[in-house]
Amino acid sequence: MILKFEDIKHENAELYAMVDERDAKIKALEEKLAQAQSDYDSLKMAKMMTISDNDMEATQKRIIKAGQKVPRRSRAAPGAISCRALQPAGHGTRTGEGA
Repeated sequence: MILKFEDIKHENAELYAMVDERDAKIKALEEKLAQAQSDYDSLKMAKMMTISDNDMEATQKRIIKAGQKVPRRSRAAPGAISCRALQPAGHGTRTGEGA
């Protein structure tokens, strides 16, 4: 009986050691998983910011390109009144003095 008890006690100690080893391995894997999730979230955020920057640049280029396509008039249409004709006398001169 005493020998059987000693064998069971030894086996029990081995089983506890195995359980402790597995617990340590599980804890390490959980920490690794948490770090991987954090890294993934950081990379995902960086990618979203990159996409946003690229979208802004593309939009700015489209605006510039659209602005270049708009025809600009170098002179007023026939019969149009210029802004200078609407200004009171003495305004619009470079020196600011009255006429």
